[in-house]
Amino acid sequence: MSERNLSFMGGPMPSNYKKGIIDSLGNCFVERYDNNNNIVEEKYYNKIGALYHTNKNFYDIKNRIEKAVEIDEFNNDTCVVKYQYTDSLNLVTHRRVTSSCKEDFLDFYYKYNEKGIKTEELLKENNVFIRKKAIQDISKNEKLIKSYDTENRLSTYVYKYNEKDLLVYEKRREWDYVIKGDYFETGQENEILYKYDKNGNWIERTTQTYCLPVKHKPTKKTNKEEPPKVKEIGVYNSENCTPEIKEKLIRKIYYK
Repeated sequence: MSERNLSFMGGPMPSNYKKGIIDSLGNCFVERYDNNNNIVEEKYYNKIGALYHTNKNFYDIKNRIEKAVEIDEFNNDTCVVKYQYTDSLNLVTHRRVTSSCKEDFLDFYYKYNEKGIKTEELLKENNVFIRKKAIQDISKNEKLIKSYDTENRLSTYVYKYNEKDLLVYEKRREWDYVIKGDYFETGQENEILYKYDKNGNWIERTTQTYCLPVKHKPTKKTNKEEPPKVKEIGVYNSENCTPEIKEKLIRKIYYK
């Protein structure tokens, strides 16, 4: 059994980042691995060192995860998630199966092509359709995902990998749903870069967030002497969009 201790530091990137980073410890956790290098347990601690969440994973004889137990240590709540596979080792579903979960039931279903490559992902919440994703391999190291929600609104995700098949770049152009007294929607675009240590674990993640502009459409002029009027045709509330921000998250890993 092996163990890794990990901690997170995050927040807006200081202007003098290269000279030193301002530490703001968010949380820390410990991962434990079996002899096959599978994660069998994760324990999460808050800023004052109190354990607040535990994950336990169980594997079958083919070294596939078959059950995960998620424990909310503060609320004494336990969720069990079960995984199902095809004979060719492809993951078909993973579903919450315990009624004691305080969270909504999020169930995932997958489809594959004749080469065994995943082409579709379906998400249901409490057995109600939430999202469908179509997965396309653009090249050996690049993948495009088109996602459609209940309103048939399109979000796109681009993923790029290095020669070691590690994710190095993401571009997310998606809808974001926010509830703070009033319900509203925003459109955002995020670019995310990753850096890795010699063991293939990411140690630095930089995120650049943009607000998607509201679309404009010129209308007919009522008076030839007047400039053309412009009509906004955006379907989201751009004023509530998170302002453009660049954030760097540092991950420290201690190996035992």
